Amino acid sequence: MSASNILLVTGRPGIGKTTLVSHVFEELLKNGIHAVGFKTEEVRQFYSGMSARLGFDVVLFDSSRTYPRASLARIISQSSQQVQRQPRVGQYLVDIPSFESLAIPCLQSIINDLENVSSINNLRKNNLIVCIIDEIGKMELCSSKFTCLIEKLISSISNLPTNGQCDIKHPTVVLLATVPSPRRPDGTRGIPFVDRICSMKEASIIEIDISNRDKTVQEVTERILRCKSS
Repeated sequence: MSASNILLVTGRPGIGKTTLVSHVFEELLKNGIHAVGFKTEEVRQFYSGMSARLGFDVVLFDSSRTYPRASLARIISQSSQQVQRQPRVGQYLVDIPSFESLAIPCLQSIINDLENVSSINNLRKNNLIVCIIDEIGKMELCSSKFTCLIEKLISSISNLPTNGQCDIKHPTVVLLATVPSPRRPDGTRGIPFVDRICSMKEASIIEIDISNRDKTVQEVTERILRCKSS
């Protein structure tokens, strides 16, 4: 497997990681590539010309452009009765059931495809599948189901045989995910699962900043398209 099959986009909060993977998704659609996954969007409340962040939603990447969404987290209310029942990340309560209702079927569908090669070869004529996850971070990892499926997906990508190893032509699968940037003096993120996948030899880290974020969209798209013929 080429290192380019696991692409991890990082950068400081607000630098444009979600925007980047959203643009890559659109470019892949234009090229007839099957891409699935989700992105994380802010939920804001507007009043008197001002706005305040209420939390985050996850939004499905959808070729039909209906973009289903589900709540990921909301700011903790002083009167909230959910505090004792939901995990907390900073000032937010993570709504695991809501998050899982969208994220888990999405990930499971990819894994099911990988386990049913004959079906996938009929459905994906270009033999390339791209899974886009925005993001693999503290909130999302509150879900043990999500964590397990990401681990299973990465393992599946790592263990896919090359075309010369068997008679069945396996698809090429690319994982494009955003991850938090390193914040500790030792260069880690303080999120063991994320630090572990970032240190994998199969993973390629793509760090974006203001100077390179626009051109990186095309670079990432071309990198994924090259996997199609590898």
